[in-house]
Amino acid sequence: MPTFRSNGKILLTGEYTVLDGARALALPTIPGQSINIEETEGSLWIWKSYNESEILWFEAQFDPSKNFHFSL
Repeated sequence: MPTFRSNGKILLTGEYTVLDGARALALPTIPGQSINIEETEGSLWIWKSYNESEILWFEAQFDPSKNFHFSL
């Protein structure tokens, strides 16, 4: 099961302006986010999000062979 981790950041400039190509100043933080990838039977993709206390706060299932969308 591969696991990928990314550090958090405090972005001192506007996030959306950065997405449009503006320069940014960011400070790294120790808290971050990670993703664990597990193979399952069947074709569904299952997404589960946990907070820092390991409490499930979001869960969704996607069928990659169909168009899908979701909202919080």
